[in-house]
Formats: sequence, C-alpha cells, structure tokens
Amino acid sequence: MNLLSTLLGSFFQIGAVILVIVFQPEVRRFLTMFGENTLQRRGEFLDKFFGKEISAVDEKISANAEQISNAMKALSRTKTGALIVIVQESIVESFSGSGVIVDAKLSQMLVENVFAKNAPLHDGAMIIYGDRIHSASVILPVSNNSEISKNLGLRHRAALGITEASNAIAYIVSEETGKMSYAHKGVLYTDINPNDLTGLLKSHLALN
Repeated sequence: MNLLSTLLGSFFQIGAVILVIVFQPEVRRFLTMFGENTLQRRGEFLDKFFGKEISAVDEKISANAEQISNAMKALSRTKTGALIVIVQESIVESFSGSGVIVDAKLSQMLVENVFAKNAPLHDGAMIIYGDRIHSASVILPVSNNSEISKNLGLRHRAALGITEASNAIAYIVSEETGKMSYAHKGVLYTDINPNDLTGLLKSHLALN
C-alpha cells in the first residue's frame, strides 16, 4: 500500500507538471487576467474610498467658507464691524479663558447675529475651528507694530496681534468703511475684493 501510494503521488505530481508545461500559455493568460482583475478591483476600491473621503472634506470646507463669506458680505454692506479668527483645533482651548463659549455649528445667521450692532457679543473676536463657532467676544493681544496705518482701528491691530502670536488667520470687517481685510502670519491684507473672499476662506480653512 505504501508503495502504491508513493507511485500514485508521483504520478499526480508528474501529471500536474506535464499539464502546466502543455498548457503553459493558457495558464499564464489566466494568472495574468486574475492578477490584473484583482489589482484593478483593489485600485477601484481605494479610488472610490479615498475619493469619497477627499470629496466630503472639500464639500465641508466649501460649505463653511460660504457661510463665513456670506455673513461677512452682509456685515460689510451695513458697515457692521466684525473680527473672525480661524484657528486649528489643537489650540482652540487656549481661547477658553476669554470671551463667551458658544460651541455651536457654524452658520451665516449666527455669525451675523453675534456681530449685530448693540448685540451683547458684538465687541471682541469670534473664534472658529472646523465647522464650529467656539467662542465670541474674545479679547485678543494687540499688535505693537509701529508700521500699521493710524487709520486702522483696534480690530485690525488685534487681528495682527493674534496672527503674530499664532498660526491663526483673522478676518476683519471695518465698522467705519465696511471694507474687508485679513491677517496671516503677522501681515495685513486690506480691502479684499468680495469676489475673492470665498476662495480665500476655502484656502485658509483647508490649512486648519
């Protein structure tokens, strides 16, 4: 029996080798097609997965930029002063000791209501991270930069101050002129074109 088993085992092994040799082109085509299809499916799955993830993030950033942009344009038309600071979530808690914690989903209506003239939280800065309004009426450090124009008020100096001390980005609506500006890395960019505002916000929100 042992001898018979050995002979049969050898026969099947030799037969398998002969089959592979005889049908080598067909075997090669089968393995190639199987490998290509498997890799293609994996690639399609990864493309779909990461593509959807990236698309969802982009859509969220665009939606948040639209909310802030529309609010700033509305405040600009009525010459309502505003100071909006976009920060990274990692430093947002450093603002908890100043102002009033809001912790609400970002919306155009809420931004406008906070900065409405004579509203309780009108003065000071609004702190935003992601799609959340963290706090309002926050007191910021004021820049001591002597090159700042004397025509610029406390909001502009505070915007420069926070961007000199951190990687935050601050947007300003002037109460005197209604013009919009932003500060980043200690540099002030004044008189933003309203048509450029949403694009700027998208790029800045993507950094945070």
